Amino acid sequence: MKNLRFYDSASWSDKDVVGFVDAGLGFIIDAKVIVNGSPQYKVQNILCNSK
Repeated sequence: MKNLRFYDSASWSDKDVVGFVDAGLGFIIDAKVIVNGSPQYKVQNILCNSK
């Protein structure tokens, strides 16, 4: 999938989109949540820092 949107909260609103990911990236799913009748997935987000 190209341009999979990710949000900073359980929302479908464009104002809550914080970025996009493309095919090839994976995430650990923590929970499935229903937002306005459709599923979203809460995932673990691991950020790397070069320090």
